[in-house]
Amino acid sequence: MSKNWRDRLRIESRERVYLYALLIGIAAGLFAAAFAAGLAALESLLQDGRPTGAALRGAPAGAGAGLGSWLLVFLPVVGGLVSGLLTHFFAPEAAGPGTAALVNDFHNREGIVRGRVAIVKGLSSMATLASGGSAGKEGPLAQMGAAIGSWWAQVCGAGSRARRTLMLAGAAGGLGAIFRAPLGGALTVIEVLYRDDFESDALVPCTIASLAGYATMGALLGTDSIFRMRADLAFNSWFELLFYAVLGLLCYPVGALFISAYHFSSSRLFPRLPLRRWMIPAMGGIGTATVGLAFPQILGSGFGFLQAVMLGDDSGIGHMGTGLFLALAFAKLVATCSTVGSGASGGIFAPSLFIGGMLGGFVGSLAQALAPGAVPSLAPYIIVGMGGFFAGVANAPLGTLIMVCEMTRGYALLVPLIVVSLIAMLLNRGRPIYPAQVDNRFASPAHLWNMRPDVLQRLRVGELGPFARRSVVLNTMSLSALQQQAQESRATDFIVVDAQDRYVGGVSLRHVFVDAPDAAVLENLLLVHEIAHATPAVTVDDDLRAVMARLLDADLDKIAVLEGDRVIGYLHLRDILRAYGAAVARLAPPQGTAAEAATAATRPAG
Repeated sequence: MSKNWRDRLRIESRERVYLYALLIGIAAGLFAAAFAAGLAALESLLQDGRPTGAALRGAPAGAGAGLGSWLLVFLPVVGGLVSGLLTHFFAPEAAGPGTAALVNDFHNREGIVRGRVAIVKGLSSMATLASGGSAGKEGPLAQMGAAIGSWWAQVCGAGSRARRTLMLAGAAGGLGAIFRAPLGGALTVIEVLYRDDFESDALVPCTIASLAGYATMGALLGTDSIFRMRADLAFNSWFELLFYAVLGLLCYPVGALFISAYHFSSSRLFPRLPLRRWMIPAMGGIGTATVGLAFPQILGSGFGFLQAVMLGDDSGIGHMGTGLFLALAFAKLVATCSTVGSGASGGIFAPSLFIGGMLGGFVGSLAQALAPGAVPSLAPYIIVGMGGFFAGVANAPLGTLIMVCEMTRGYALLVPLIVVSLIAMLLNRGRPIYPAQVDNRFASPAHLWNMRPDVLQRLRVGELGPFARRSVVLNTMSLSALQQQAQESRATDFIVVDAQDRYVGGVSLRHVFVDAPDAAVLENLLLVHEIAHATPAVTVDDDLRAVMARLLDADLDKIAVLEGDRVIGYLHLRDILRAYGAAVARLAPPQGTAAEAATAATRPAG
């Protein structure tokens, strides 16, 4: 594109951002409609007209639970293989859950997403979902929309702040469209980035894009909610809050188990298999198929089975009754860790809804046995469980409960949704399901632009010691060994030293891609010193303002700390953020309120 056209497209006002958010939302809606139509056609072809993933209006009782053919059950293996091949050879960043990649791209990659991700993510996710892999549509659509927004921002020559905003707008457009949730899509995107904060700067663009995506999807495929509900859906009595509180308490240990199991499978179990990376999702498909043999209801998103149970059809429950709900929750947990944890492309939002819905069905059926007159239907408990469980594991209560209300038209259940979501979230304050999620905007590299340079200049590197060495590697290490260490430690940047701890340089795996038929062989032959590059280093006497400038210029998240020519450790970006936060807190007047301290922490210098 010529410079003249780029100048015309440049973002020069807030109104231009809103216009681009509208256009990006429309594009995301078109992608969502194409994805939904393609997935439905592929499901119909592979599943002999019996889609496992969609909550179709008028679906027969037990839809998604009636796969009697062993061939259909073992399709996840084939789907995992296709997904692994597509992502490995065309866009490795499209593997796994798309929402996790979205969070990481926002915080750590300045909103840069390659345009090809939209296509690769869509095709690989279709392969996963249509074959019965235990995953969801939201991750793919969020990442596909983010790729559209990021691509357009790069075309316009936008800076990192605008690029991040348009990336989020694209993700919101995709979510709002695929789940028919115009408000929930916007709120979920700006909330899931943090544990205790919102990306408020992106609220209006994300809302515009989500509405545009929803309207575009509705014009093409209709605006009906994802789930069809009974007319008598209601929150019947305050007495039921006791049972809903029990549901919230149950969501906590199961949510903690889900998070631990997912991180174990994605960072330790599957990466250690002695196989080429494109083969590993097929191994995950074997795990999913094994679980699916016993519980075919968990194949795909499971929304068809959820729909049937919400409408009062217990043909898929059978004589097992209450116990089956709990068994299905744990079966879905295992299948999701096998599918998405192995690197197959798909989301974890829909599986979380299924797990939560089954927990709600379990508590609701117990409540019916204890107080049959007070609990006429299981549907409210299933809906509340859906929202409460994901709110706990993702630290996103507001966006989740609004999205669940829009997906089910269950606005009458807002009170129990709030109760269960808060209990689950407040108890589950440990490790988040999305590793790149940070506490608040103050802890995000995305908001370094509003830090006070005078505070940073007064702080010295030596004040932050002792320094970590976990990401310091020898120059004789092979690239494959480094990649293995990166998967275990979830690090991307490394400090390279020789056997005498002398500084050699740095390696960023974000910029290292081996794209060749014999990639696995090359990765074993390449040594770290052959791909290391000169990166800046600091001494204990340098101030943090200079350190921050070097990190940003080199696009790194950590920098070597030297004593002479030897490395004594490294300084991570989050260490600087913590030191800055503590320094700002010390500067706040003793009588100041918490709000005043927060304002001081983000006030520009001067």
